[in-house]
Amino acid sequence: FTLSVHSEQAFPLRKSASSMDIGLPTGTGDDEYMASLRERLLGIFEDFRPDFVFYDAGVDCFENDGVKSFCRGHLGLTLAGLRQRDEFVLRECTKRGIPVATVIGGGYAPRGGSHEEVAARHAIVHEVAADVIQTC
Repeated sequence: FTLSVHSEQAFPLRKSASSMDIGLPTGTGDDEYMASLRERLLGIFEDFRPDFVFYDAGVDCFENDGVKSFCRGHLGLTLAGLRQRDEFVLRECTKRGIPVATVIGGGYAPRGGSHEEVAARHAIVHEVAADVIQTC
């Protein structure tokens, strides 16, 4: 089973189909993103009951990501929203006893921007994972 949460208008124009695709409008922020993710992911956990989760914690959905300079569709998550998303996914997996592996994905420095800023966004999922492990 695959779940994809993305900007409906983003590159690539021809997306590979997932088992469940959630195409969100350009500019979707934290609250709307999390509402969609919560509703769908909790349903998947109940209906599909995965044995393992492979989580791609992409950060090109960040509101100021460089993807905006070359892509007509983008999302608008804040740094707090990225952290909230990662914590939700990892905690829900952990409390159900589902092993989870995570990788980083996406994330582009804006023109003239800092690669360190992108690296800091990529580090969020690892920081959250450490917190989740310590509080289990």
